[in-house]
Amino acid sequence: MDMIVTAEEMRRAEKEYFASGADSREVMYRAGAAMADYIAGIMDSSPGETSFLAVCGSGNNAGDGFVATQILASRGYDAHVAFIGEHDRLTPDAKYYLDKCSHLLSPVFEADIILDAIFGTGFHGELSGEALCAAMQINLFASTVLAADIPSGAGSSLSVRAHCTLCVQAAKPLCACGSHAQNAGRLTVLDAGIPGLNPCAYLINHDDIPAFLPRKSIYGHKGSFGSVGIVGGCRGMEGAAMLSAEAASRCGAGKVTVVSSLPYYDRRPPHIMLSDSAQGFDAVAYGMGAGRSQSAVQMRSSVLELPCPVVLDADALYELHTANSQLLSRKERGLRTVLTPHLGEAARLLGRPAQLIDADPIAAAVEISRLYHADTVLKSWYTVTVCEGRVYVLNNPTAALATAGSGDCLAGICAAVLARAQDALPAAPLIHNAAGHAAAESFGAGSANALDIISCIHLD
Repeated sequence: MDMIVTAEEMRRAEKEYFASGADSREVMYRAGAAMADYIAGIMDSSPGETSFLAVCGSGNNAGDGFVATQILASRGYDAHVAFIGEHDRLTPDAKYYLDKCSHLLSPVFEADIILDAIFGTGFHGELSGEALCAAMQINLFASTVLAADIPSGAGSSLSVRAHCTLCVQAAKPLCACGSHAQNAGRLTVLDAGIPGLNPCAYLINHDDIPAFLPRKSIYGHKGSFGSVGIVGGCRGMEGAAMLSAEAASRCGAGKVTVVSSLPYYDRRPPHIMLSDSAQGFDAVAYGMGAGRSQSAVQMRSSVLELPCPVVLDADALYELHTANSQLLSRKERGLRTVLTPHLGEAARLLGRPAQLIDADPIAAAVEISRLYHADTVLKSWYTVTVCEGRVYVLNNPTAALATAGSGDCLAGICAAVLARAQDALPAAPLIHNAAGHAAAESFGAGSANALDIISCIHLD
C-alpha cells in the first residue's frame, strides 16, 4: 500500500525535511538513482531496448532526470539527455547535476526508452513553446515512455502520454485516478527517503487483500463467515441479483440468500438460498436490477431499517436524497451503509456533470460519503473507496470489467466481505479487479462476461 499525496503536501514535507538539516541535493540524487535502477531493470530485461533519453526542463524533476542519465551512462548504458529548459531558470540542485552530465547532451530523438522530466507538479496552465513541441514528439514516438513523478502537462488539454509514471515517494492524485490519470500509465512509487507525509489517500493493489480480509479459518463453519441477503432483480432483470448472489458466494460468505417471490429464482443454483424476508442477515445488498417503481423505493426504505450493513447499488441510488434522514439515522446508530455508484450515478448524487466527477474522483467520493452518511465505492476504470474516513484508490484497469453485470458482481462482493468483517470493504474492489484480470487472461479482455468474472474469483 503506497501513499497518495497532493503536490502541496509534498512541498510542505520537503520544506520541513530540508529545514531539519537534510541535504536537498542528496534527496534529488536518491530520487534520480531510484529511477536509474528501475530503468536499468527494463533495459536489462529487454535486450532490444538499448538507448535511453531523458527529456528535461528546468525544475527539480529535471534534476532527477539528469541524475538518472548520469548514473545509467556511468554503468555503461547508452544514455543521453535533452535539455529543453532555460539555464537561468534551473534550480541550483538541477544545475549541479546538469553540469555533471553535460557531455551527454543531445537533441530530442526516438530512443528506445524516454524519461519525461520536463515539468513536475508545479506546472499549471498549458504546455507551450519547446515543451509543447517535445511533448508532441514524444507522443508520436514508438518509445517506451516513463514520466518522472507526473507526466508533463498533466491536468491540461495536452500532456505526455506515459506507459509508466515513476512517482517520487508517493503517487500524486492526478496520476492515481480520474480522466487525467489515463496518461500516467502504470504507477511505480520510488523511495527517496522523504519522511512526514500526510496522505490524502492510499494506493492499493491485489497484494493488499489479506490485509483487509483475513483468510477463512479451517476451524470455522458456515456461521463463522457471515450470511448475505441479496435483494433486487425485478421482473426482466432477475439476473442482476443472481450475479450478485453468485459473486458473494465465491467471496467466502457462509450462506447467500436471494430475497424474492419471483418464480425465476425457483431455478437458482443449489448453493443459493431463497427467502421472502430480508431479516436476519449479517449484510444485505439492494438495488441490482430492482427498478425504480414505487415498490422499489419502499423496499429500499425497508432495507435501510435493517440492523446490519447495507450495500446500495444501481437503482437503489436513484433519488437517494429522499432517504437522507434514514441514512443519517443509520450512521448515528453505528450501522454501515455502502454506496457503489459509477460516474453517471455519482453525477446524479452530487448534481454535477460526470466530467467534473472524473476530474477529481477522490474529492467526489469523499463528498458523496459526507452528504449521504455512508461509505462509498466510486467505480470507473479505477475505484475510489471511502471507508471510515480513509480513502483507497485502485488503479489497475482491465477491459474485462467493462461488461454488463460487472457492477452487480461488485455489489455482491461488497456484501460478502462486510458479512465477514465490517472493516474489510477495501478488499471488495481488489477482489473484483483481480478476478477481472484473471478473466482477461483466461477468456480474453474483449470476451469476458460477468459469469467469467465470477468464475475467476479466487481467495486462498
